[in-house]
Amino acid sequence: EEIEEVALSADGTYSNAGNSNNEFKTINPDNVTGHTSAIATGSAATIRAGILYVRGFFIRVDQQTILLDKYSDNPSYRIGLQITESLQSYTDDSSLLDNATGTSNENAPGANRLKITLTLVKKAIEGTQDIDNFLEMSRVEVGDVTKQTAVTAYNVLERTLARRTYDESGDYVVRPYNLELREHLNTKLNNGVYLSTDDIVGDSTKMVGVVSPGKGYVKGFEIDKPSQSFVNIGKARTTQDGGALAIPFEIGNYYNLNNCHGQPEFGTGNNTIAPFGIIDLNSLKVSSAGATPGVKIGTARVRYFNFQSGTAASGLHSASATNYFRIHLFDIRMFTKLTTASTAYALTAGQRVRGTACTIFTLILF
Repeated sequence: EEIEEVALSADGTYSNAGNSNNEFKTINPDNVTGHTSAIATGSAATIRAGILYVRGFFIRVDQQTILLDKYSDNPSYRIGLQITESLQSYTDDSSLLDNATGTSNENAPGANRLKITLTLVKKAIEGTQDIDNFLEMSRVEVGDVTKQTAVTAYNVLERTLARRTYDESGDYVVRPYNLELREHLNTKLNNGVYLSTDDIVGDSTKMVGVVSPGKGYVKGFEIDKPSQSFVNIGKARTTQDGGALAIPFEIGNYYNLNNCHGQPEFGTGNNTIAPFGIIDLNSLKVSSAGATPGVKIGTARVRYFNFQSGTAASGLHSASATNYFRIHLFDIRMFTKLTTASTAYALTAGQRVRGTACTIFTLILF
């Protein structure tokens, strides 16, 4: 039988010259609007057969599989069992007829029965969606399983074991839950979580707390987290004007000075002032501007220098006993003076002096 050639148009329609039904249709997805591939990866959920205790009854659950997304492997759903209650009469189920074979009431109608059916379904992450008749068994968000009911809680028995576990061991972690902060918007340079083209659009005003899988025991109950989860955190974007506010702070010990001549060099640096420049510490006070009294006994750096009380003359620091200035020092290095019994020693910088039992040193500390 002859197979006719089919012509495909840009809008996805096709036709053949003979207009017969004897056609072999081959469609290139690239030529059809809205289609980029003839194949896609989907996602599904499966529950194995078992028995659940629901509403006072043991209910048998058959193995079931549902399709989450046909064309995506990054679904976001709550997955669980939908509870459906119905009445079954003898017309619906012949096993409800009386099976008293050989008696007058054989095949007599029996009482109606309550039937509970558990069906595997998917529901949106947000909203309630009939929560009274829904048992959530698992939760998947953007392809990651964030919740999984793996162990049945056996009520009184589990509570008893949990109480004993807590009494003897307290709260503890088996596998720690680690927290990592990442950017919400993935710029491909910042290790962010969501691209601007993802189903969850990346937002530069947010960050994401990524909580790793882990396992622990709280009050004796097992808390098993099988996969990582994402917690969106809004970044601080509001401001408040706090001008003219006094902010106290402590910068350590200080000295009160009088009879000051000039001021030390300090600051963070520019063309004329050395950043936290070194000052000399002398054995005597300065009697006049420019004088170097006594001997140098150490060095220090100035963190803070401020006029405290008295009167500053013509904007300059007045050499007065009644004018006080406060100075905070750091990196204080005091010298040690060694006086030897003889002056015939030729010492150079960098050499070390060590005393012995036969040598007498006079040690003066300033």
